[in-house]
Amino acid sequence: ALITERAIAAIGTFKEFKESLEGYIDASGEKMSGFETAWASLTATIHKHVYGVDSPISARVG
Repeated sequence: ALITERAIAAIGTFKEFKESLEGYIDASGEKMSGFETAWASLTATIHKHVYGVDSPISARVG
């Protein structure tokens, strides 16, 4: 049960961080740095595993 609780907490934290990341990118309107591009790609991959769908942010990477 502890592992499940930790997974749920981690997913909740990830959702919050993903939303804040998307807000930052939308607000800046600038080209992402290499780190931001890599991080966005990683979060898009995690999003796909968590939700089973592509993240809307993945369309903006590349």
